[in-house]
Amino acid sequence: MKPPETWDTDRLRLRRSGVEDAAPIFAAYAQDFEVSMYLAWKPTGNIEDTRAHLRAGTVLWEEGKAFQRVILRKNDSQLLGALGLRVNGHRLRLAYVLAKKFWSVGVPEY
Repeated sequence: MKPPETWDTDRLRLRRSGVEDAAPIFAAYAQDFEVSMYLAWKPTGNIEDTRAHLRAGTVLWEEGKAFQRVILRKNDSQLLGALGLRVNGHRLRLAYVLAKKFWSVGVPEY
């Protein structure tokens, strides 16, 4: 069973990521060592690595093994980060990343 491709809250949209998200992801956090310090991957300074990661995520989504989403601010579609869900049998692993400029900011009222 696959989750829906888009989830909406009052303020956020979480939608399935794709290779078209490579440039905003790369600019927002994928090349930032401080952001990725505790993640499974490290920045390389090469946008092509981001594209390859997103292409691999598409395959994993289709196989039902992992579901990666971008986190967007709903009112202006600003990319805030990403959320990933990896499936391993009956276990799920959840991970997230936020661009540094959104750390400790909270969510403003609109």
